[in-house]
Amino acid sequence: MLELTLYAIGVMYSPGPVNLHALNMGTQGGFPRSIPFCLGVGIAMFCLFIGFGLTGEKIVGPNSMKYIALVGSGYILYLAYRIYTASPGLEKIEDIPKHNPKYFALFGEGFLMQILNPKGIVATVPIGTLYFPALDLSTGQILISSGLLAFLAMGAPGSYSALGRLVGSTIRNPRYFLIFNRSLAALLVWTALSTALPYLGVPALFDL
Repeated sequence: MLELTLYAIGVMYSPGPVNLHALNMGTQGGFPRSIPFCLGVGIAMFCLFIGFGLTGEKIVGPNSMKYIALVGSGYILYLAYRIYTASPGLEKIEDIPKHNPKYFALFGEGFLMQILNPKGIVATVPIGTLYFPALDLSTGQILISSGLLAFLAMGAPGSYSALGRLVGSTIRNPRYFLIFNRSLAALLVWTALSTALPYLGVPALFDL
């Protein structure tokens, strides 16, 4: 179980589109505002762990992975565009009404982004098809393990958002926020291309 946990931490806490987006959210609105987004990510990961843990590789075969990667990369490029064109503001969590429907939108955005994130598939397929069978887990144990791993996954964007809050509190000039946002957008573009191009027969350009 320790090996499984270390693998999950290594994959889920490394920089990726979800974590970079959470970092940007932290700089713009602070950590509390990103909580619905993180919950959406955690629920999405729970669904992926359950799906692969109970069905193995029957859901995602070699052919379908190509289309998942391409769709996910397209969504990442859309997010990069949104971040690049966003006006750098210093909006605070206190400025948002408690029952603002935007919180639900943030939950949906986190869920959708993680479900379409090829990195999420890469993280969950080995766990569901290799680690769970190797541990000989029952259906109930798979449910419990998936819940614990999903909670761990939720902490990944949460930690990046907290880091973004620290960065945001030290950067007050909107010009610096603009540079920061556009740097994140460039990283997201790189992530999208490095994910999609190998499936289009161009692996060498982004094999870093």
